[in-house]
Amino acid sequence: MLESIGHTAAGPDGIVSWFLKGAAIGLTAPITYLLNQSILFAYVPPQWKKSMITPVPKVPKPFSEADFRPISITPILCRILEKQIVHRFFYSFLTDPLQNSIYSDQYAFRPTGSTTAALISIIHNTLEMLNSNDYVHLIALDFSKAFDTVRHAHLASILAKLPIPDNVYNWIIAFLNGRQHCTKFLGEISTYIEINASMVQGSGFGPLNFITAITSLNAASPANRLLKYADDCYLLIPSSNSASVTLELDHISRWAADCNLKLNQKKTSEMIIHRPRVGLGNLTAPGTTTGLARVTSMVILGVTISDDLRFNNHVQRLCCQARQSFYALRTLVAHGLRGLHLYDVVRATTLARMLYASPAWWGFVGQRDKDRFEVLMRRLIRYHYLPGDSLSFEQLCIKADSRLFSSILVDNGHVLHELLPPIKTSKYSLRPRAHDRIIPPADNLMRKNFITRMIYKV
Repeated sequence: MLESIGHTAAGPDGIVSWFLKGAAIGLTAPITYLLNQSILFAYVPPQWKKSMITPVPKVPKPFSEADFRPISITPILCRILEKQIVHRFFYSFLTDPLQNSIYSDQYAFRPTGSTTAALISIIHNTLEMLNSNDYVHLIALDFSKAFDTVRHAHLASILAKLPIPDNVYNWIIAFLNGRQHCTKFLGEISTYIEINASMVQGSGFGPLNFITAITSLNAASPANRLLKYADDCYLLIPSSNSASVTLELDHISRWAADCNLKLNQKKTSEMIIHRPRVGLGNLTAPGTTTGLARVTSMVILGVTISDDLRFNNHVQRLCCQARQSFYALRTLVAHGLRGLHLYDVVRATTLARMLYASPAWWGFVGQRDKDRFEVLMRRLIRYHYLPGDSLSFEQLCIKADSRLFSSILVDNGHVLHELLPPIKTSKYSLRPRAHDRIIPPADNLMRKNFITRMIYKV
């Protein structure tokens, strides 16, 4: 681990990465002993409880404090130990379906979790509700400074219920107690102050601690669903339960107050999702909820979804971004970038952006939009930005679908495994299929969904 340390900033203790990496052979034994003793006796050195906050801009031109993300620079050795504790004591039950039920609605900072998985789950649950409802309320919740304001006492009460050794729990509590931080900005360093909240963004524990703290947030009504990706929460309410919208928002506000969070009403929005070709004018549209902005399209984890489950706006944005990247690619070629190195740049930028979360939305895209992607791919090949034998965009999407579906089938701990239909049992010896699952009844809209689409693709 010492030899694999990358170029990273030193913490307040002043121990730099190049020294730890260069002297790894001689330092391994004493550092290993000290880290083991730290866990055994639940002792965190005072130097490890200090962190230096470096504000990182969230927008190109920041104007206020809210435009910065407070990233904490913590000691390197402490980060190493935090990551080891997470992998050794937490991953075992995070990947076990029998023990990780409290994380079942969380798709961030978990093994196999991703924005793609979160989008697939949101669309899948929405379509299931539309099978027996006219429309579905999709409410995007936003918490102000969620990572920086969660109270340590709230996190400690949830950690106490997890199946981790007592000394590990005590180590985490010791890590949180008496924490101090200062801020470094434009060469100036503030004085240290003690904090009793914050998940310490930039630490090895920060992501896990946050998704643990937010596990206590659940829908008030069993008919509704609340899905999370870190602090991005999405509430799904079927039309048959529309009366519970206000109840759910009040319940979430009370929960947020208990753990020192605040629901940002200005950034919380609502979208009424209905079937394509069935406008809200043909339905009994619900009244607007007080304090919520109602929209007809919403950007969910980087993907634009319309209220009729179309992705035309998302495709339009992707194509525009891809065309805009051609200028940058021409500049790189003019400076001499050619061949394999150029291909790698294109795959890591333009192509990766076009393929982002494709399993979630590719099945809903019409032929006209698919042709737009193929035109872009042919241009990339014609300008020699990609090799001539490159796969088509549709083949790349199919490859991404198959890779994700295969991992869901074989991994019982995958975050999307619970969406699969039951295993089919038969007393006959039938020809082998791509999967052993029951093929559920589904209409044309449901077959566009990732899980159903792959189940039918036998």
